[in-house]
Amino acid sequence: MIQFLVDILGKILEFFYSWTNNYGLAIIFLVISVRIILYPLVQAQLKSLLLMQKIQPEVQKLQQKFKDDPQTLNREIMLLYKQYKINPAMGCLPLILQFPILIALYQLLIHYKYVTTPTFLWISDLTKPDIILLLLMGVTQYFSGKISSFSATPDAKKQQELNNIIMSVLFTGMFYFFNIPAGVMLYWFTSNLFQLLQQFIIVKLHLGG
Repeated sequence: MIQFLVDILGKILEFFYSWTNNYGLAIIFLVISVRIILYPLVQAQLKSLLLMQKIQPEVQKLQQKFKDDPQTLNREIMLLYKQYKINPAMGCLPLILQFPILIALYQLLIHYKYVTTPTFLWISDLTKPDIILLLLMGVTQYFSGKISSFSATPDAKKQQELNNIIMSVLFTGMFYFFNIPAGVMLYWFTSNLFQLLQQFIIVKLHLGG
């Protein structure tokens, strides 16, 4: 399956390169294509997360009421989710779907036979790591996780903030220690920017401005 994605991404990258004559721009347009495809899933994910945060006070009441009866507690929480039309699986599905694409893009950029050295802005070679882009990617990763916790309860927000910091540091560290090419960083950085914009719009609409 990964090789199938590699072949498809390679064709798309070649198409955008033939159009822009720049591999950095080609990767950005590749991000736009992926984001358009994933938009319905990401929208459903964000709405589900916001609803789950909104009903946290009710969940806490159930936890207190049925603290000695885990089976009843789980059943009541699932009924609550059903009442608000919440699908818990939507919380991580879009991210899971992106990982095969990220792995395929990594394989593509490692083995891709470029027509010319792939340069972009200050980056002299997209096949090698870039510390500036890595830091930018880490920052956008942090804010991408932060914006969806606006409606959380104070206690939940503290825990989410800690989890968000840990995940952002771990994710950035993984890219650093595995010498991930700047082309993959550019993909993830641009993808984060698009997600931030999308999250901001959906959160504003959902919370009534």
